[in-house]
Amino acid sequence: GGRAGAMRTLPLLLIAPLLYRPSAARCRLIAANDDEVLRRRIASQLRAEEEKLAQEKLVLQSRVADLAAADTREQEIYEEGGGALPVVCLDAMLPRQQLRVETDDDTFCRLLRDVGLGGVFVVTSLHFGQKRLRRSGVLVRVSLVDAPRESDSTPTSVSALLVGRRRVRL
Repeated sequence: GGRAGAMRTLPLLLIAPLLYRPSAARCRLIAANDDEVLRRRIASQLRAEEEKLAQEKLVLQSRVADLAAADTREQEIYEEGGGALPVVCLDAMLPRQQLRVETDDDTFCRLLRDVGLGGVFVVTSLHFGQKRLRRSGVLVRVSLVDAPRESDSTPTSVSALLVGRRRVRL
């Protein structure tokens, strides 16, 4: 007896999902709602990407402006025949030589942050025999730097690419 009752309910359980079928109008409403949700999500993603691109464009425009200002500053230094520039004792460099620098020295990190992209300073080396700085060096320009100039805090480490520009006397 119990087994026969179980057999009768089993077909009803299998047929029940087939008995509920949304109407064509209900299917269109569900599809339209899904389309609207999808449209909103796509529009939201597009706005977020456009905002990100606009921010990146501003950063790039700022870098281009920094480089243009650096060209002007460097030209003024050459025209004046000198000026007050920071001097760093690293190693002997030559014009057009590139030196990749990674440092965690607080003072040098601050200098690289302060001069920023396109900034210039003088690199010289030690005269070991006299145990003092050499009287000549190379004006270098910061071609790449990962420390933002606008930051108020001192970065803990900085990577930069320095490019020798012209020999100078100290």
